[in-house]
Amino acid sequence: MVKTSAPNTSLRPAHSLWVYARAFWLMLFLFLCWHAPCISAPVHFQKGSLVRDCEIEDILRSYLDPILIKAGLNPATVRMFLVIDPTINALSAPGPLILVNTGLILRCTRAEELISVLAHETGHVKGRHILGRLEAFKKATTPYLVSVGLGALLSILTQNPAGLLLGAGVGQSVATDSLLSFTRDQEMQADIISFNLLNQLGWPTTGTITLFQKIEDLNALLYNPQRNYMQTHPSGPERIRMAQKANQSEHHLPPRFQQSFDRLKVKIFAYQNKPDAVRKDAFVKKSPFRYYALAIADYRQGRFDHALHNLDHLKQTDHSPYIAEFRAQIYFEQGQHNDALKAINDALTHIKRPHASLYILKARICLQMPSCDAPVEGLLRQAIYLEPFNAEPWYYLSILASRKHHEGEALIYLTEHYVRLGDIKRAKACLTKAKCVIKPKDPMFVHLKDLDQAIAYAARIT
Repeated sequence: MVKTSAPNTSLRPAHSLWVYARAFWLMLFLFLCWHAPCISAPVHFQKGSLVRDCEIEDILRSYLDPILIKAGLNPATVRMFLVIDPTINALSAPGPLILVNTGLILRCTRAEELISVLAHETGHVKGRHILGRLEAFKKATTPYLVSVGLGALLSILTQNPAGLLLGAGVGQSVATDSLLSFTRDQEMQADIISFNLLNQLGWPTTGTITLFQKIEDLNALLYNPQRNYMQTHPSGPERIRMAQKANQSEHHLPPRFQQSFDRLKVKIFAYQNKPDAVRKDAFVKKSPFRYYALAIADYRQGRFDHALHNLDHLKQTDHSPYIAEFRAQIYFEQGQHNDALKAINDALTHIKRPHASLYILKARICLQMPSCDAPVEGLLRQAIYLEPFNAEPWYYLSILASRKHHEGEALIYLTEHYVRLGDIKRAKACLTKAKCVIKPKDPMFVHLKDLDQAIAYAARIT
């Protein structure tokens, strides 16, 4: 059953407070779209992007959510995103948000290493250290405050960390900027909180030990002035001693965690490296999910039959519903819409957490199938409800409205699409055309006036 409880923006009153608030949001959002893109279902991972992938997110949430609950936090209020960055780092930020670099995951060999970092970032959230970071924003110089502070505010407003990445990117990277660093005392507090949370869950703290042993081995990189991650953190040996003292030998992770971590790591590796290199890599050859990596490599090169063949091999030992999602994408790109619809329905049935990408893919498939009786508009509005900052569903809503000969509605949706892409020129062009079609008695007129005033106001103050 597809939920249709997403708010109807066309009926929202166009009072001045809402217009100014939305204009401010649009102004920040345009910077966001130009400089810090979000990518979904990528053919490859591009450095600096935020990856929206339902399997990756679900695996990470399976580790993080129990920690948040044990900390007395609501998992629904803490967003987490994967950042394409080779550095070994993670970050908690206003929102609250937790950002995890791909470099951290690829450097870890055990699930407990990644979990130890997630527990540490949860320690910052529980300890309300982010409020102290906001105080640091206030003490910053004005130009840097504008760049970082507005980016952080955007992250809070939209629950999208790309704004934070944008703001920090004006000066230094998120991983190294002093404004985004906690104090040494706060880092110690976060470690203590994380160890307590892991012990309460019956999970080991050994991940901290092995991870920081690796970091010590890489200190030539991490102590570089351009990579000053350790400058505000307790020393590696100090943190290792604390973790050893807190560890209880009888604690172990659920066995499924290591399996899901191996799957997570091989998927990120396969998307982040060249396909030919993936096929030759020793890590891939030894992985129980090597056929998954090979399927991704084939898919990225357009070798769809080979990709499906590797997924058939994988299916013999792996019954993950995310394979059905991957199959749906491959079938769709081959033009096999019936097979694609069957596969995406299988994925939607068995993947427990709702994801915008699944609803968008099903809507795209159904748009190519006149015989499909699925509520396409409902699917797309559900995607918007889940991810208001995503431009893709608005584009397909415009196609759907156009097919129904609702020209004005199609133009409004296309305007929303271009706004989210940061293309203000095309957004204005679409809105100008919409003004010629939509009359005051049209139900979309309120939506049009809302967009018109908000975009005009945002343009004046940028």
